[in-house]
Amino acid sequence: MLWQLAAIILTSLSAYIYCVWKPCKFVIDDTDGIQNYDGKIKEKSYYSYIKHFWYVMAGKDYARHHWFSVLLQMANCVLLYLLIGDLFNYDVAFLAALLFAVHPINTQSIAWISARGYPLGLFFLLVSLHIPKLFIYYPSLKAFPILGDVMFGLIFLWATVSQFTTMLTFPVLLYMRHYNLAILSALIMAGSGLWLLHDIIKHRASTFKAQAMEKGTTFNARKFIVAIKTLGYYTQLCVFPAHMGIYHKWGYHYNDKTEKEDSMFWVGLGLFISFCLLFVYGNPVVRFGIIWYFSFLFIFLNWITIHQFVSERYCYIANIGLCLIIANYLVGYPVVSAFILGLYLMRTWQHLPTYCEELRFYLSNIWNFPDSEVAMANLGVILMKGGLQGMAIDYWIMATKVNPNYDVPYYNLYSTLKLRGDFNNSRKNLVCAISAPTCHFREMWTKELEKFDKELLQNKDKLQPWQVPEGLKTKIIDTAGNIIEIPTIPTLPVQPTLPQGVNVVKATT
Repeated sequence: MLWQLAAIILTSLSAYIYCVWKPCKFVIDDTDGIQNYDGKIKEKSYYSYIKHFWYVMAGKDYARHHWFSVLLQMANCVLLYLLIGDLFNYDVAFLAALLFAVHPINTQSIAWISARGYPLGLFFLLVSLHIPKLFIYYPSLKAFPILGDVMFGLIFLWATVSQFTTMLTFPVLLYMRHYNLAILSALIMAGSGLWLLHDIIKHRASTFKAQAMEKGTTFNARKFIVAIKTLGYYTQLCVFPAHMGIYHKWGYHYNDKTEKEDSMFWVGLGLFISFCLLFVYGNPVVRFGIIWYFSFLFIFLNWITIHQFVSERYCYIANIGLCLIIANYLVGYPVVSAFILGLYLMRTWQHLPTYCEELRFYLSNIWNFPDSEVAMANLGVILMKGGLQGMAIDYWIMATKVNPNYDVPYYNLYSTLKLRGDFNNSRKNLVCAISAPTCHFREMWTKELEKFDKELLQNKDKLQPWQVPEGLKTKIIDTAGNIIEIPTIPTLPVQPTLPQGVNVVKATT
């Protein structure tokens, strides 16, 4: 047992030592959440309090933040080993802990500082599940049974505060036959867990509504189809994590097709039926793994979409269930187990440099998803901030080629070309952004177009002929400041053609 513990600690450390040896820096949400944070609590909300907690803990030292995540992962692997070992046997527990230690799907939760709520929530969850063992090792505590409930309640409460996903623990506790703790966890879920979830839904729903993405935030009967499809995607991703990144191509743009049956639906349905059969005919280890997987993945099956549609960090805790199922079937095959562990570890090491700095972060997303217009649009923003305006324009044009109906790159091209004085192509891109079926800010950008037109008409005499947009060559502005069209000259329609070429926007996380 001691050598197994030592192997788990060394393996989990070796998997993520790169984060602190390099070390990785602040990327994407880390910038606003840590680097630019002034240390003040702005409002009484979950987000404000948790942001302040991280600031007090490690300040703006990215090495300390990374060390915290790496040490958390090491502790989680050890606690997982001890929990599974006591429930079943230590050989299965050892392999399951090793799989979890090196699994590539965990990279985002450990190497990205802003995702550390997931390993922190798992830590307190595992500690709370170990509470009943104290009464076995120390029989004198049985004289105070209420003590165990209080200890569990306090620790589990902090688990839900750290990561609201952990609130769905009661099915796991029921299977472990800790009925009183299952009831207690359900009560905590009904209180703090649902309050936090409501706070998050309210926060994210308003963000989605502001970007004309509110359709996915409401529940209807067809969301069962969406949930089955999401289950299929996540299960494939956990077993075979070939492509990883902050912006997954699948499901990013929520539309009518999202709620219809397709190949992913049938994959998900087949996997769901397989899980049901395994639960009926499998051994206790497999059943526990299935309950764990569904308990902690359930909330991320897009019954309502309050975050990104899919993301690796969402299945960080749930993935333990799959690791346990895989370990159950591979425990008697050490060579095969070592081969799979090696593949997973290499994939993790390959992906870790993604979190070195922000440019690499978005480049990695494009390397993993070469046809992701979202990754291209966001990479352009980072290049623009770095002074590489030409490269930024190139990536935005590439994004419009991949998806001509995506508004973000058009708007970014408009802003950049406007600063260059290319008002003709600038206006064309703004029209394309507003005309896009998935326009996120149609009302606001329409007002911006009206303002832009007035400014151009007021300064029409000062512009070169090539600078005047085609759509404005037959328009004038009257004394009241209204744009009127000259009826005697036909107006050429503005076609949403591919642009020839700062206020730039990025996709939400």
